[in-house]
Amino acid sequence: MRTIITSTGLIVLAGCAAFGTALTGGAAARAHTPVPGDSPAYAVVPANPAPRTALIAKPAQTRKKVRRVHTPDDGTRELASQLGKELGTARSGLRKAGFVKIKAHDALGRGRVIFNQRQWRVCGQNPMPGRVSRDSTVDLAVAKLDESCPVGGDTPAPAAAAPGTMPNLIGTSLRVARGTLPRGTEIKIKDATGANRIAFRDTGWQVCSQTPAAGASLADQSVSFAAVKYGERCPGA
Repeated sequence: MRTIITSTGLIVLAGCAAFGTALTGGAAARAHTPVPGDSPAYAVVPANPAPRTALIAKPAQTRKKVRRVHTPDDGTRELASQLGKELGTARSGLRKAGFVKIKAHDALGRGRVIFNQRQWRVCGQNPMPGRVSRDSTVDLAVAKLDESCPVGGDTPAPAAAAPGTMPNLIGTSLRVARGTLPRGTEIKIKDATGANRIAFRDTGWQVCSQTPAAGASLADQSVSFAAVKYGERCPGA
């Protein structure tokens, strides 16, 4: 006698087998589940245990004590060289270094007034670079940017004459010559070229000759200068 199992029967049998396996697995799970109060002879370890995270303590931060050393102020400052610097830049640097007494003068000896600091550069300085008193007056000899600095960086002032006598003012500007003579001295100026030009800007003219001569008495007499513009040659020179 043949037993015929249709496809429908196979499906039913497969379902029953799966259902039985599920029941068996559930029972096994209940059999191995520990009950509170029992003392099982073994422990159930999960297949994939969760990794343990170790807590590492951060090292304690220690503060370093900074010991301040008080250096007494000896009243001096370091004076750097200002040669070649624009006048405004030089002044700013000197102030930052602690110097407050700063002045500038025309290095060419013409007595010009310095209006725009950006148009002048340093040719010489006094005191020289080094450690100097912060109360020192820093004197800068300057020339315009398009001018050459004089030899030595500065033009010396006219030599002082004995009281009541005429100093040597040849080669100086008319402004410097006037400022050197005693107040109230009568001064006459003429164009040394003979063109009868008027010296309106006295910083633009230099003395070619003078009367009286250097060393002569100034008592009861006027002073005469023959001058030309800077850049012109004095007659007979």
